[in-house]
Amino acid sequence: MTSSNSQSQKVAYEAVCLAEEDIQCNAITNPIPLPGKILVEPLTILLRKPSSSWTKEDVTPIAKLLAGRPAVDGAGENFEGAQLYASICEDFATYLYKNPDIRAIVDPLYVVADLSTVNVTIPANIYPPGGNPPPPTAPLVGLLGINHAWIFNGRGALGQAQHFIGWLQGTLPGIRVLVFTSPNPVLYY
Repeated sequence: MTSSNSQSQKVAYEAVCLAEEDIQCNAITNPIPLPGKILVEPLTILLRKPSSSWTKEDVTPIAKLLAGRPAVDGAGENFEGAQLYASICEDFATYLYKNPDIRAIVDPLYVVADLSTVNVTIPANIYPPGGNPPPPTAPLVGLLGINHAWIFNGRGALGQAQHFIGWLQGTLPGIRVLVFTSPNPVLYY
């Protein structure tokens, strides 16, 4: 690696760290999807206004409901709330990007292993590895019981996800992963 590449990577890494510090991600992972029906009332109130006039008082209750959740459940009686949420996702994301203090409440990062690149079971049950110093990780939280998808939330989520990906690729050479960052949790029907 050239000195120029090394310096560029260092600058990029520092920028990511600073961005995480500015946003101060503070969601704590709750592995249970948020039932969509819980969103019906606050979203109905929010939808009475154009998104250009939303205030922190309008958006914060929804952000707090979504905090740390891997998904919004849209099955059965939860369908209406999930559909309402889907209808505002783009405007909600735009609002969160403009208001990093609120975005910090809802900031999931998803890692999905591409099972087509390896033909083995993913040994996530042995992560994190022992070591000195210990890895900068919280326990893995599977995404909705899927054995090859995980969610990371809170301060340091990107670093934790990158550590996990490095460990996974060192454990299973050739495995590829998808990483999704979004201010919106996934919708799960």
